[in-house]
Amino acid sequence: MPAVLRVARSQEDEREKGIEEAEETLEPLEKELNIVGLILAGWIPATEEAIGFELLSAHKFPNLTKWSQHFVNHSVAKEVLPEKNFLVNFLKNVTFRPKNN
Repeated sequence: MPAVLRVARSQEDEREKGIEEAEETLEPLEKELNIVGLILAGWIPATEEAIGFELLSAHKFPNLTKWSQHFVNHSVAKEVLPEKNFLVNFLKNVTFRPKNN
């Protein structure tokens, strides 16, 4: 998750490099899915939407994307994961809110 946060907090001109670094972090998970999937399925898509970038693409990570979509639609995940709109609003208004100087 730190790599995703660096991407989300980066300036537009630095974002592509950050995305590449975050993709390298996700690469091992493409083959081995575990509890980290909770972050992948819930927080990464919400962060992508809140900031406006794509990291977890079906083209680069077909297994993770398919699994994550399946995961968020599972009844247990629906009980424990906050709704995506809630996460997006939280990220926009709390985590990534512009700092007043």
